[in-house]
Amino acid sequence: MRKIITIYCEGKSGSLDFDILDKVVGSLARIKPIGSKRGANAIIEHEEKGATKSDFYCFFRDRDFDCSVPKNEELIFDGKKTYFSYRTTIENYFFDTSLFFRFLETKKLTSKYNIKTETDVINVFIETAKSLKFYQAVRHTLGQLRFSNSFDTTWVKEGSGHLPEKLDLESCKTEG
Repeated sequence: MRKIITIYCEGKSGSLDFDILDKVVGSLARIKPIGSKRGANAIIEHEEKGATKSDFYCFFRDRDFDCSVPKNEELIFDGKKTYFSYRTTIENYFFDTSLFFRFLETKKLTSKYNIKTETDVINVFIETAKSLKFYQAVRHTLGQLRFSNSFDTTWVKEGSGHLPEKLDLESCKTEG
């Protein structure tokens, strides 16, 4: 009899987390999206008491700003049932300059963004990273200061995924 393995993830069916896990794991395990990370343990506990109990299950999620940046590029295990990705979000695994350049070429967007080579893409990525460094530093600091979702790591009203208007160090420190 085949063992039942379940990987719970954030998001919903059709979300990036679900789709990537489904492609990577394939038929080796059931992938069950549970929405938000908030309340995840209660949702998983409820699911595991249902009709189809797993022989093994875990919760795979983005590291976000809930864990320190590890020294080595590897999964982070919380010692219970949660595995965190190395990078803050699953989308960060797609930063590939040649792929991005080919996308711009395919969509005929190179002239719109004044990008003529892959080196131009690298330069745009570097400049963007420089403009975000203070915002990201404050978010990582807030992640270190808080305990189990006691407060958010962003102050932007629209929530995570949106940037504040001011990205300079003083503004980020004041708002954070």
